[in-house]
Amino acid sequence: MAPAPPADAPLLQEARDLASAGEYEAAARRYLEAAGETRGAPRAQLQLEALDLLSREAAGKEAWRQGQALAAELAGQELRGEDRARLALMQARIALHQDEPETALDLLPAESGELNIPLLRQVMEIRGRAQWAAGQWSGAVADLAAAAATGDETQRRRLAETLWTRLTAAPDQVLEGLAAAPLPPDARGWVRLAHLARDPAPRPRDLEDWRHRHPGHAAHPLITQRLSDRWKQARQWPTRVAVLLPLSGPLATAGRAIQEGITAAYFDLPRERRPRLEFHDTAGDAARAQAHYRSAVQAGAQWVIGPLTRAAVEELAAQQDLSVPTLALNHTLGDGPFPEDLYQFGLNPEDEARQVAERAILDGLQQAVILAPDTALGVRLQRAFETRFTTLGGVVREVGFYPATATDFEALIKDTLRIRPLPEDPVPENDEVREEEATPRYREDVDLIFLAGSPQQARLIRPQLRYHHAGTLPVMATSHVYSAQPDPRMDEDLGGILFADIPWVLEEANPRAELRRRLEETGTDSARRLPRLVALGFDALHLIPRMGELARGDGAGYEGLTGRLHMDDRGRVLRTLNWARFMDGRPQLLRAGTVAPLPLGAP
Repeated sequence: MAPAPPADAPLLQEARDLASAGEYEAAARRYLEAAGETRGAPRAQLQLEALDLLSREAAGKEAWRQGQALAAELAGQELRGEDRARLALMQARIALHQDEPETALDLLPAESGELNIPLLRQVMEIRGRAQWAAGQWSGAVADLAAAAATGDETQRRRLAETLWTRLTAAPDQVLEGLAAAPLPPDARGWVRLAHLARDPAPRPRDLEDWRHRHPGHAAHPLITQRLSDRWKQARQWPTRVAVLLPLSGPLATAGRAIQEGITAAYFDLPRERRPRLEFHDTAGDAARAQAHYRSAVQAGAQWVIGPLTRAAVEELAAQQDLSVPTLALNHTLGDGPFPEDLYQFGLNPEDEARQVAERAILDGLQQAVILAPDTALGVRLQRAFETRFTTLGGVVREVGFYPATATDFEALIKDTLRIRPLPEDPVPENDEVREEEATPRYREDVDLIFLAGSPQQARLIRPQLRYHHAGTLPVMATSHVYSAQPDPRMDEDLGGILFADIPWVLEEANPRAELRRRLEETGTDSARRLPRLVALGFDALHLIPRMGELARGDGAGYEGLTGRLHMDDRGRVLRTLNWARFMDGRPQLLRAGTVAPLPLGAP
C-alpha cells in the first residue's frame, strides 16, 4: 500500500487494528475515510485496501454488496498493472462468494509477469475454488495444489486444508477421474493421498511410499501425520463388541435393518480386525436394554453399540459414568452433561431441518412459509427449522399444519400463501390492468417454502402449488421427502424440490454403490425398506476406532455412508448431508452447491 499523508496515520492504524480483530466493514470504513482525504494513486490504494476487506468471505453479504459498489467506482479509474489485477481478483472473489463460479472465472486477471507472488497465489486460490464449484475438477486441483506450495507456513496450512477438505468430500467418481487426468506432480500427490485416505485397510508402508515419492509436498506433515494417527488408531479395534437392538417387537424392522448394516461393515473389514459381535434383542424396551447392557459388560464387551430408542438412551445419559465406551444409536433431547464414554449417533430429523434452514439462509432466502403434517414428527421438524432459521436472521411468515391423511391441500396453500381469489365478474378483453389483478398470486413477503412431509404428501402438494401459481417459489425439504428408491414415474411431480439426504441413497454420491446393489439383491426385506438405517449400522461399526480422533475436534471428520461425520463437544456425532434436487423424477446431486452447515453457535 502506498504511504498516506501523516494526518491519516491514526486512522490507518485504527483500520489495521479493526481488520486484525475481524471487524472488516468497520475497518473498510476507516480506509475509505482516509481515501476521502487523499488524492491520486494513494487514494486508489486505500480504496483497494477497503475492497480487500469487504470482499472477504467472512465479511458477509452486506459487505459484499458494498464491495460491488466500490469495485464499480474503482473500475472507472485508470488503474494499471498490479492494481488493475487486484481489482479483478476482488471482483472475482465476491462473485465466488455469491455462488457465481463461472462469473468469477471470467473476472480473474490473466497470469502475467505483472503479478507478484502473493497476488499470483490469491489468483490461483480463487480460480481453483471457482473451478471446483463449477465442476472443473482437474483444473481446480492443479491450481489449489500450486497455491498451497507457496507462501509462509500459515498460508500453506490454510490452503492445504482448503484443498484437502474438497478432496475428502469428493465422490469416488471424481477422484477416479482425477487419477486419470494429466496433472502436475504436486496435484497428483494430493489425489493419490486422497485415495489412500479412503483405503478400508491402509498399510503404513503405503504412506511411507507416498512421502518418498513426494518430498517437500504441502500435505506433509499436516495431512500425512493426521492420516498416520488415524490409521494407527483404526488398528486398535476392540475384540468384543456388544450390539443392543430391537430384533423383535414393534421396532424389529428397524433393528434388523441396522443389524444388516453392522454385519455388512463387519465383513467389509480385514479378517484380522473383525471383532466378535454379540447381538442382544432389547425388543425396544428401555428396561430390557439396561439389563442387556449390564450383562454384556459383565461378559467382557469392550464397546457397546446401541441402544436404539430415545428412552433407553436417556437412561444411559442419566448415569454418572459408563463401564465401557458406548455408541448410542439415537440422540437425547437435552444438552447434558453426559457420561464421558457416551457417544450419540443417529439419523436425527431435527438436524436435517436445521441444515435446511442454514442452506436457505446461505442461498439468500430469508422469508419462509412452513408446511408440515400435524404429527409429532411434523411439529419437531417445524420447530427445529423455525428456531434455526430465525436465529440466522430469517423470518417465518406462516406455519400451515395439515392432517397426515390429507389429499386436498387447496385450503392450506391458499391460507398460508394468501392466494388472491379470482374475481366473480369476467374480465373485459384488452383490460390489461384488471387482467393482471385477476391473475392468482401468492403473497410477496415469502421467498421459500419449507416442506416437511412424506413422499406421498409431497407428490400431492407440489402439483397443487403449481396449480395455484406458486410453482416458482423455491421448495426445500428434509430426506423425508424421498423414498430412498429411484421411482421416476411416481416422483415426477416433485420436480424442483431441493432436499438434504445421506450419500448412501443418492446414486451419484454413494461411495459404496456396489455394496448397496449387492445388499438390495441379497439382503432382507428390512434392509430394502429402510436403507438409511442400513447405512447407520454400517457407519456405527466403522466409527468405533475413529471416536478418539473425532472427539479431539480440530476439524476431524469421517466420510461415512450417512454423511460427513464430525463430533461436537458433548459426544454427539453430527452429519453433514448431501444436497439433491428432483429433476425428471430423479434426485440430481448438487455438486457445486454443497454447503457445510454453519456452526451450531453461529448467530
